Parts: sequence; structure tokens; C-alpha cells
Amino acid sequence: MSSLRLPIDVSGGAADKLLCVPKLVNGNGRTIADAVKCTVDDWKVEDGVKAACFDTTASNTGKHSGACHLLKELLQKTLLLSALPTHPGNNY
Repeated sequence: MSSLRLPIDVSGGAADKLLCVPKLVNGNGRTIADAVKCTVDDWKVEDGVKAACFDTTASNTGKHSGACHLLKELLQKTLLLSALPTHPGNNY
């Protein structure tokens, strides 16, 4: 059984830092959003979060249960969302 991992990094100015690569129990939107929110809280960077970059899978982009929508609710703020299309052969 393979485990799912979610790299969470931040960048801004001249800084780029990998914060965490949590193991996920599943790849649904709620699990992803909760992992990002937990990492943001642990690192105390919520005020600096302005945007999110993600692939275009349904677990990220779903209108009601996608990670991006849920993350905006958890952070209680508007985010600039930047989608990177997934390509055949990518094994995320």
C-alpha cells in the first residue's frame, strides 16, 4: 500500500522553504485542507498566506469539498488560487 504525501512549502521575496511533507490517510479535499491548515498554524505563517498553488485534480478544485475551497474557509480569507494542470504520467 502506497502512502500519500503532501509537500507544503512557502515562498516570498527571496525565501523559499519546505515546511512539511505530511503523510495523508487519504487524498480527499478535507484531509488536504486540514494538513495545510495544521502546517500553517504550526509555523505561525497564517498572516502571510496570500495564495495557493495546486494541481487540477477534483480533490483540490471541487466547488464544495475541494481542498482550495475548504482551505479558504479554514483560513477565513480570500486567496489567490493558481492551478497547474496535471499531465498524463504524473504520479502524485
